[in-house]
Amino acid sequence: ECPLGTLYFLVLYTYEMMGGMGSRDQAVIQAEMLVTHMRKFPFFIIAAARWPTYEALHHFTPLHAPQNPTAAKTTLCEGVRGASAIDWDALLQAARAWSAQQLQGLEPGEGRTDHGTVLKA
Repeated sequence: ECPLGTLYFLVLYTYEMMGGMGSRDQAVIQAEMLVTHMRKFPFFIIAAARWPTYEALHHFTPLHAPQNPTAAKTTLCEGVRGASAIDWDALLQAARAWSAQQLQGLEPGEGRTDHGTVLKA
């Protein structure tokens, strides 16, 4: 009856299950159900919806932090320098700063504006 509202509810319920409301097996089943439901929508549909699904996912990001230095280095591309010459460390830092500003609800022109210059040499 409300697919994007259901998606939002599933995100919250999945994290509640992961937080100990259910068993480990039940949490895995619930997470698989969430993934299946999320795959029904292109990311821009979820992003453009007025349901705060991305905000809910962001709230729980500490649960998904890399658990050891090797995982952090791999998933965050720490120290990676490839043929593209992109400074991935600087880009990640700029992306996090931009994201923090967006979650504060700043209007265009407010806050820092140098996020887009990170890739420029």
